[in-house]
Amino acid sequence: MADELLETAISNWGPRFTASGVDASDYARVTSQLQSWNDWCAGWSRAGDDHVALADAALGEGRTLSAGEALQRAATYYHFGKFLFVHDLDQARATHERAVDAATRGLPLLSPAGRRVDVPYGHGRLVGVLRSPQPDSPLPTVLLVPGLDSAKEEFPLVEATFHARGLATFSLDGPGQGESEWEFPIEPDWAPVGAAVLDALRSCSEVDSARIGVWGVSLGG
Repeated sequence: MADELLETAISNWGPRFTASGVDASDYARVTSQLQSWNDWCAGWSRAGDDHVALADAALGEGRTLSAGEALQRAATYYHFGKFLFVHDLDQARATHERAVDAATRGLPLLSPAGRRVDVPYGHGRLVGVLRSPQPDSPLPTVLLVPGLDSAKEEFPLVEATFHARGLATFSLDGPGQGESEWEFPIEPDWAPVGAAVLDALRSCSEVDSARIGVWGVSLGG
């Protein structure tokens, strides 16, 4: 029998996970195999591994788009494996690094393809992913901002909504989010963050610097 913490997670997080790209059958399969919250990160990591294996098989057969989508999904699964897994930070951080690796491998294989963009900030950098359905000319661009416990790996379906309408997207891990979670605290004053991000975007040839909008989820909105 699942422990109370695990049961609470399973009963509450399904809609969020599936809205972020987790297949509903995978959600049911993975969560049904867990007995304790302690198993959460490892269980979702195994599911991420399954999709990396699918990606590798697709690459071997020349199916690059399928490979990119499988890697993108693997990244989402790894991300949700470390999601709120705060009692084992070493395991959480290692799993997050696998999410970033899978996402990065998938970027050039997607349609539209993507690239990582560094944003100089404070004593280091923030990282975002820029994707444009028409990369040879500047397009209106939407900055996607995560919430308190989310990250850019949750945004593939939202990105697709904007790409279908001819807009580029820049999915950012802000201070204390995703890739910067261990480098910066959450920043309540977002004006300096926004200024740094806009400066970085204005240097990107894919971006129409006069037409940049913002979409945020939860605390990011």
